[in-house]
Amino acid sequence: MTIPNGPRWALYPLRLIPSLAVLWLAATVAAQAAEPDKALGEKVFNELSEPQCKLCHTLAAAGAEGEVGPNLDELKPTEEKIRLAVERGVGNMPPFGEVLSKEQVDAVVRYVADAIKR
Repeated sequence: MTIPNGPRWALYPLRLIPSLAVLWLAATVAAQAAEPDKALGEKVFNELSEPQCKLCHTLAAAGAEGEVGPNLDELKPTEEKIRLAVERGVGNMPPFGEVLSKEQVDAVVRYVADAIKR
């Protein structure tokens, strides 16, 4: 394709369209894939863990008002500290690393980390 009386470089933006479309599609798919993790993380926090995280911890995003463990909204632990606490336990908190699946641990860690960033 040529543009009469026009410079060749004028066509370069048109060549970017397929690449931009692929990037947009990849970002959309990635965002949709992250949603189940959020839902699973919330379910682990509120229902699946035994005892349930919400019984001990306060986390506004989950509607949790536990008073035994630390208030996660105030403590704002790093994702690494959340993971260590969930997997190995800390203080009176039992370890969940062998009780929950890796997918469940990953989901609840991301859920809490995202919730305390708000």
